[in-house]
Amino acid sequence: MVLKSFHQITALPQPKLAQINLMSLIENVMTLFKSQASKDNITLSLEVQSSCLLMADTA
Repeated sequence: MVLKSFHQITALPQPKLAQINLMSLIENVMTLFKSQASKDNITLSLEVQSSCLLMADTA
């Protein structure tokens, strides 16, 4: 009984896949790190030849 309850609490939900633009995702991550990188004298840059779409869980 305890093990079954624990499993219900810790079970991961099914992923909700959606098509996302990889470049947009990387730009968002870079925005999150930009402030700290600047403090450490690190310049972040991104050069992309073409966009790439992928399926990912957006939650």
